[in-house]
Amino acid sequence: MRANKALPPPPANAAQLPTIMVDGPYGAPTQDVFDYSHILLICGNIGVTPMSSVLKSLYYQLTTAKASTSVKKVYFVWSCRDVQALEWFRDLLAALDMEDIGDILEVRTYLTGQLPVSLIRNIALNQSSGGPDAVTGLYRSPTYYGRPDFDSIFGEIGKRNPSTDIGVFFCGSRDLGRKLHKTSRKWNSELKHRSTSFSYHEERSTE
Repeated sequence: MRANKALPPPPANAAQLPTIMVDGPYGAPTQDVFDYSHILLICGNIGVTPMSSVLKSLYYQLTTAKASTSVKKVYFVWSCRDVQALEWFRDLLAALDMEDIGDILEVRTYLTGQLPVSLIRNIALNQSSGGPDAVTGLYRSPTYYGRPDFDSIFGEIGKRNPSTDIGVFFCGSRDLGRKLHKTSRKWNSELKHRSTSFSYHEERSTE
């Protein structure tokens, strides 16, 4: 008698079939993201894809009455080459930017590629003090130009959060991952006297 009647009976020659072994599933590094009260999300170019799921989950937790979260601060750092890469993600960032969630989320977008002259003119004409960012349209999250200085970013965040274990989650290239891992270890050593640490997790993208 089969335990599950929905399954077909085994074939008559089952003993002659090869053995298939299944291992897994293996969870992505970001599955542990909400185990931390302070989170640093870092992504390069298409590495933003898994991080968008984290931000969507955060958005749900912060805007749904029945949902609860222990998250106190999220730093989101995205480095991308061109403005077009920002467009499909802009709506989610705008929704989070407009929500009355205090200072829980801090977004930092970095454009690392060469900007066309027309865009530079548009930024010069439309960027105003107190107004939305000319590139993303976000009010509380300005766009930075050039590569992020991760050593300064880790140092700043670490000093702002004494006695805190900060979860660092990265998705991007192998080279950048190595640099970030090294940087997190450096600041773990330098901030040890403040009981501040960075717990590093990474998922490599195929960029």
